[in-house]
Amino acid sequence: MVETYVSPSDGLCLCGCGRPTGIADRTRPHEGWVKGQSKPFLPFHKPARLPFERWIIDSDTGCWIWQGATADGYGVVHRTNSPSKSGLVHIVNWEAKNGPIPPGMEFDHLCHSAAINCPGGKQCLHRRCVNPDHLEPVTDFENSRRGRRTILTWDQVRQIRALQGKMHFKDVARQFGLEHPTYVHAIWRGKVWRE
Repeated sequence: MVETYVSPSDGLCLCGCGRPTGIADRTRPHEGWVKGQSKPFLPFHKPARLPFERWIIDSDTGCWIWQGATADGYGVVHRTNSPSKSGLVHIVNWEAKNGPIPPGMEFDHLCHSAAINCPGGKQCLHRRCVNPDHLEPVTDFENSRRGRRTILTWDQVRQIRALQGKMHFKDVARQFGLEHPTYVHAIWRGKVWRE
């Protein structure tokens, strides 16, 4: 993976003013500077709505890889204007660009769906991608269906539901070739594969 910081290729301020930014004389990650490359913004032109920019850009994939705190592999940021006081960075970025998430929807990381060798889970680098252009709001069913490890059919899901209370969840997972036995619990509780 080749990592670079936010940097305009044409040397113009990313705020849209069209003025040249100059060349960085040193690397300053918190400013998005890389020594010898164009600075992304003129002084005081950096957008105030994203004061927590702590990501690097993978020039191969376009992923904005979060460098700050994480929870279950997803970037987390402190928000003073939220009752929960924290938020997932990919959601905060998407809402800053597109507005609120449509009701009943969740995000699919499109960059994850395209990756072939991703280990998945908390080690998945794509969970740390906070690029709003790599997110698509989808239903829970669609997000489950798109998962690379989804090997079930609706008929198999119905069979798994019929086994609830009759077999141990680990045995059910083994019978259906599921990598994560807790996925059986998610099916039984109706968290995934909702009809």
